[in-house]
Amino acid sequence: MTRGEIAFAGGIGAVGVAFLVLSLQLPYLDDFVPAAGYFPFWIAIALVVLVVLHLVTGREQPQTEQQEDGANARRPLLVLAGLAICVAVMDWTGFGLAVGLYLIYLLRFLERTGWTTAIGSAVAITSIISLVFATLLSVPLPRGPWGF
Repeated sequence: MTRGEIAFAGGIGAVGVAFLVLSLQLPYLDDFVPAAGYFPFWIAIALVVLVVLHLVTGREQPQTEQQEDGANARRPLLVLAGLAICVAVMDWTGFGLAVGLYLIYLLRFLERTGWTTAIGSAVAITSIISLVFATLLSVPLPRGPWGF
């Protein structure tokens, strides 16, 4: 594992610890029902645990794999650039189209899957997210000019 990966994981771990500390200031339960601090607490715990697991298992990589990872150093930047564009256009295009196109970008161009897999996965994932958040939880998602 490179020093950059360790530093990035440490930064994400610090964010997780900060969320954990901040979530402890929120009420955890409200009459046996999860309150405002419930989900942030468990998400922060999961984030910190995943960072620790990544740091522990990442050190076991052979040197040749670390060198191959160095060739893909720009991939995280491409993922973040795509995410930034997705978030920037979401109000204009709507949640479904912005996230669907972002997933196609990730799967087709960064992961090199086929068009059928990329489009099918994007449609399935955005549909499930919309079903869970917009329909079941009544969370308003940005709608574009086409209504989705």
